[in-house]
Amino acid sequence: MRVWLIQTGEPVPLSKSVKRIRTALLASELASRGHQVVWWASAFDHGSRKFVAPGGSTHLLDDGIELRLLPALGYKNNVSLQRYIDHRYVAGRFRKELKKDLLTPDLIVAATPDYHIAAEAGDYAARLGIPYVVDLRDVWPDSVVEALPRGPVRVLGRIALLGDFRKLRRTLKRASGLVGMMQSMLDWGLGYADRLQGPNDRVFYLGTEPLPQPDNLFLEELKSKLGPGEYPTVIYVGTFGRFNHPEVLLSAVEQICGETSRRPPFNVIIGGEGDRFASIRKKYAHLPGVHFTGWLTAPRIAAVLCIADVGVVPWASGIAFPNKAFSYLEAGLPLVHSAGGDLQQIGNEEGFAEFFEPGNAKMLGEQLLRLVKDPATLSAMGECALRTYNLRFRSEAIYQDYADYLESIENIR
Repeated sequence: MRVWLIQTGEPVPLSKSVKRIRTALLASELASRGHQVVWWASAFDHGSRKFVAPGGSTHLLDDGIELRLLPALGYKNNVSLQRYIDHRYVAGRFRKELKKDLLTPDLIVAATPDYHIAAEAGDYAARLGIPYVVDLRDVWPDSVVEALPRGPVRVLGRIALLGDFRKLRRTLKRASGLVGMMQSMLDWGLGYADRLQGPNDRVFYLGTEPLPQPDNLFLEELKSKLGPGEYPTVIYVGTFGRFNHPEVLLSAVEQICGETSRRPPFNVIIGGEGDRFASIRKKYAHLPGVHFTGWLTAPRIAAVLCIADVGVVPWASGIAFPNKAFSYLEAGLPLVHSAGGDLQQIGNEEGFAEFFEPGNAKMLGEQLLRLVKDPATLSAMGECALRTYNLRFRSEAIYQDYADYLESIENIR
């Protein structure tokens, strides 16, 4: 069958250094089964905030996937009017492409965000009688409203986005099936679709591509910076966005230093960039034992994971299962996190995680101090992490099941 995948927020694998996540992994699995796969993406990369190729260009990837990059405007901040305008613009360019004489797909999988382009895909599918699935990746536009200050501003924001909420409801109600990257995300989508979960509504966790070989030169550089190994290493790898950023970890280190008048009994590696990278690095550059790496390639992420003892997932509020949590689990790392929903539930059940209240630096600091002083507990949690990853979160199994599901959706046409 001919499948369109529509996802504009993921890194596109135009080079080997790009770590493939959900859409790229699903596309590869579908292509390996002989399906024709077209991936519609944005020419602007959300993670690096850079244009990766000319808008309107088409690229044939190694596994036969056709990657079509839509023109974009770009933006600087994760939650901003500039990003909203960019999403509307990209959706408009997609709508123009749909007016061309294209080979009609047999199935469409559209991710939201961005719900604007997902709505265009849904309208197109409805006109032509094509089954389509919506892959729920974040609770937009709810999260946009929640990012606004409480009070009149938030109320006005919700009013301003009433048309967007209607658009989302229409898109979800008409879908042949909904897919969530966790159960709580699927439940959110079903609420807007105004129905109970059916056989075509499924949960497929994100998973990640298996870790590559580490960058050994970078690994040696890290070891040199960290010293002779007398301290455990706590890491954060990810973006510096509004909901997922490392400031609470750095604030916890600052509090520990202030209370003890000496460096914390662990090293900290902060990997990644984003909206607040420069300001956060400047604010916390004085902290002992803290190392900022900047943006990391996949082999460099693997190097960081090689020397880590604890992975921190600081989510600002609400439900989440960030993709880096899967990388931590694959590396056999205990997690300390503040994400509600499935990660909290599974972490408690399987014994690989400690939960701290979102934004509570004192609580996070206390948990880290307790864990780094208890190697036996750390080791046991790490074993639980690796076992859970192998049993529940291996990307090969996840995307084989996802592809099976999509083939069953196409067959109901």
